[in-house]
Amino acid sequence: MSPPSVLALVPSYNHGSFIRDRVQSILAQTFENFEVDVIDDCSTDQTMDVLKSFSDGRVKTSRRSTNSGSPFSAWLDVSRTLANSNFEYVWIAESDDRAEPLFLERAVSALNNNRSASMYYCHSWFIDDSDLIIGHSINYLKRVFPDVEWDRGWIMSGGDFIRRCLVRGMAIPNMSSALIRAEAFRSAVHSSLARYKLAADWVFAIRAATLGDVIFDPWDGNYFRHHARTSRKETDTARMLFEHMSATRTALLSGMVDRETYLEQMRVWTNMYRCEKVRLPDFVKWGWKVSRSDLPACLSNLATA
Repeated sequence: MSPPSVLALVPSYNHGSFIRDRVQSILAQTFENFEVDVIDDCSTDQTMDVLKSFSDGRVKTSRRSTNSGSPFSAWLDVSRTLANSNFEYVWIAESDDRAEPLFLERAVSALNNNRSASMYYCHSWFIDDSDLIIGHSINYLKRVFPDVEWDRGWIMSGGDFIRRCLVRGMAIPNMSSALIRAEAFRSAVHSSLARYKLAADWVFAIRAATLGDVIFDPWDGNYFRHHARTSRKETDTARMLFEHMSATRTALLSGMVDRETYLEQMRVWTNMYRCEKVRLPDFVKWGWKVSRSDLPACLSNLATA
């Protein structure tokens, strides 16, 4: 019987300085039954020159003629690819991150031994543009989700993962640290993700968690790149808060979260809204662009909190 196969998706845009290390860290995996699908979003740097230097037949490269404006458009492309393929797992290997050689071997083994699980993920080292280690995921996770044990491995039902973690924040700090079962990936991906700038992976994780258990491995198998300039730092606060509220509402609509827990977290976002002195017209503007269906409920929470 053949081992499970992995589709390693590399959404790429202007990461020419990092793309070689990223692809090489995939090709160096001890688990070898995979294909690398690099989808370049019309990069204007040396990315394509670097990609053309790879001769390994497992590396497939495509380039858009125009920029889509969202890295999550590549997720939609891969979702369509999965409909006509036999891949069992999807690895969203972001183009500026890298992995330890054993990452896929551990991840595939964990998921293959737990058929009820939809996702696996591990700890990440945070690195800067010069590859210097500047932090670790355990510090973020313990601060934001203190009721979960992050220094030991566990398998949690998707419902518990949403209730204990995802209703409050993104508990998978970097999607490069995760391996997702293909059918869960296809079910969780939706065209609406492309409208989010910060919370698309969070909304995706909630949807995926409704489809099975979540496996956490306290192993340092991933390297998460942090840049001086990031989308989070440059995103309008009104948009950030609306996307956070929208993700929390996604958790409620999953049916895994009681209303009191939902309202408690919405009060956190409302207090932030007030402390940051967000203008209501700005909040409405972003709500209309990102998720019109969530806007009335989010405005109601602002009015009643």
